Amino acid sequence: MWGIDVSKHNGGIDWKKVKESGCGFAIIRAGYGMFETQIDEQFLNNINGCVENNIPFGVYWFSYALSEQDAANEARRCLEAVRPYRLEYPVCFDFEYDSVRYAQQNGITITRRMATDFVKAFCDTVEQAKYYAMYYANEDYLNNMFYPQELTAYDLWYARYRPGTDPG
Repeated sequence: MWGIDVSKHNGGIDWKKVKESGCGFAIIRAGYGMFETQIDEQFLNNINGCVENNIPFGVYWFSYALSEQDAANEARRCLEAVRPYRLEYPVCFDFEYDSVRYAQQNGITITRRMATDFVKAFCDTVEQAKYYAMYYANEDYLNNMFYPQELTAYDLWYARYRPGTDPG
């Protein structure tokens, strides 16, 4: 089975065509950051498209956390957004290069310890709400930004880029 991950960057999606293509699931960006206005602009269209076409889905939240508390607040915001829906796939924490750039622009250097603790804060908050938590990482982040041996309680959405496409 294969699936897709989608956000506003994919524009409007013809979910009927997605279903007809054999797609088995979708992971939808619910939003990013901590503010109420930062729900993904296509979130409702994407989630409703999945519901209407019987495509199972989960969500991810792109993090701009600067602290563990921020990561937990992002989890709460994500859970508020998905509360009306039945998720069959995880709620995923997505902390990447742009997350680190944002922190640097705000005078904070993200360490491996911090990034790992952000994953724990987000995922623990999600699991306390009885949702299935997961985190996203590529090889670079597993080797340099997280302590993966401390994150074994959570499943990993592993990004393996094709040669020449790694954003790092």
